[in-house]
Amino acid sequence: MSKAIISCKVFKPEIDALLKRFNYDYKCIYLEEQLHNTPSDLHDQLQAAIDSLENIETIYLTYGNCGNSILGLKATTAAIVFPKTDDCIHTLLYYNKDFPNMRRDTYFSSKGWLLGKEDLGFEYDRMKEKYGEARALRIVRAMYTNYKYLCYIETVDEDKEITEKRCAFKAEKFGLAFVKTTGSLKLLEDLLRGVIDERFVKIEKGSSVPLNLRFITF
Repeated sequence: MSKAIISCKVFKPEIDALLKRFNYDYKCIYLEEQLHNTPSDLHDQLQAAIDSLENIETIYLTYGNCGNSILGLKATTAAIVFPKTDDCIHTLLYYNKDFPNMRRDTYFSSKGWLLGKEDLGFEYDRMKEKYGEARALRIVRAMYTNYKYLCYIETVDEDKEITEKRCAFKAEKFGLAFVKTTGSLKLLEDLLRGVIDERFVKIEKGSSVPLNLRFITF
């Protein structure tokens, strides 16, 4: 019996690195990061992905609570395991003691976010095409007026210098101070290794994720 991963595309750089490091041959299904904007759609896509798998013993979900999208999922084809984190940023910064304070006024990014279609820069580009550069810039700055910092989370970025410069440029453009911090792959690594402890939830095949499940929040 084999194992599978269902993950947001945001984690693809980290998942690829871990699979290579440990020589894991897991089937991977990556869902679009835009689904976070509509938790009900994310829930449906997660369920469809779970239902589509065959001859799998365990499915590892890299999703945390993510707007309650995990709640009610049915382990129809295999047992499912996922971290008790609030969201993907929490997963990468799970061991960062400053995270609770940082998230109050910080917009986070990572290599996966920068490569995706929900990054701050992509949002600006969409608005620029619709409204023009000046108005788009005003709108985006207004949207993120409660943030002071744009923080780049370093994980497995082999092109770190280029990526950091790209992130710093966006921070300056949108009126945010650029900072960086080091993320950890420990939680994802333990998930894929099959560790089951207080950090994770395992739902046996045939059962569902409880609607009243409590996640680790700040």
